[in-house]
Amino acid sequence: MWPGNGIRAIYQTATDLRAQAFREGRGGNRANYLHAYVGDTLSAPRMTITAGVRFDRQWGSADASTTESNPAFPALVPGIVFPGYRAPFTWNNLSPRASFTYSLDESHKTNARVSYSSSAGQLATSTIGFMNPASGLGAVTYRWADANGDRFAQANEVDTTQVLSTSGINVNNPTAVISPNQVDPNLTAPVTRTFVAGLDRELMPHLAVQAAYTYSRNSNLFGNSVANITPRVGVPLDGGYTTGPTLTGTLPDGSALQRADVRPDLGARERWRRRLPDDERAGLLHRLQRRRAGDDEAPLEQMDGPRVVRVQQRARALRRCGGTV
Repeated sequence: MWPGNGIRAIYQTATDLRAQAFREGRGGNRANYLHAYVGDTLSAPRMTITAGVRFDRQWGSADASTTESNPAFPALVPGIVFPGYRAPFTWNNLSPRASFTYSLDESHKTNARVSYSSSAGQLATSTIGFMNPASGLGAVTYRWADANGDRFAQANEVDTTQVLSTSGINVNNPTAVISPNQVDPNLTAPVTRTFVAGLDRELMPHLAVQAAYTYSRNSNLFGNSVANITPRVGVPLDGGYTTGPTLTGTLPDGSALQRADVRPDLGARERWRRRLPDDERAGLLHRLQRRRAGDDEAPLEQMDGPRVVRVQQRARALRRCGGTV
């Protein structure tokens, strides 16, 4: 990606010079698709019924790969040998489809139509490679002083003691091949369901009018237009985000800029993590109350050391979420 010494020079300002040391991402991700469809059509003088079902099986893998080190800083930005993996999920979807057409007159010039269809989203290689550390560029950004004024970053001009940012590299373990990104093995395909009802009327040969109502619903969505995973672990989509500071400024054309910053609500995350299922909360509360009251009518369960620790941890969580012990 960056030939030569593998360093990209960045002039932020005259006093803010930065150098990015890259290692190329040479990993590949593979998607596999298997589809089958079966259907039939039933016709009568004034009626046509079509029905079918489509089967989709989608899975994939991240290919094994070897990524070279940065030419200028092979010890700081080393290459990696990635063994590859099979995606932890496989999508299997049955998508039914049906349509019904009925002619309201003998001439078949007025027709009523109703249809239903279901379809599964296509598995993207970016979803398969979400945990692949070799599929994208890795970079570490350092301070840089352009000693010779040529606007190119040489290795002896880069201050490697000042790490400004990283991307795709853990500076504490730069040869790690296990990504911090994780994908739920229960991830399922996005599904679109569509219902259409309409009426056609032929006014004259080659001229007709049509009115139709369409209802469509998407479910199991998990990402944006390029299928990247967006929900953060431990932050619920409902009530897990809050509005932060508002960025204000002036655009080049003179118009005002106002943009609200939306960020995870850490308080909501903690509340979400502490919440217990109702049945578990009730059972735990009962056991703890019995222990405290010294109730001899029902013998206490024998608990080993690790289980005692778990009960104590859950008791603290219970107090935080509103229970009394």
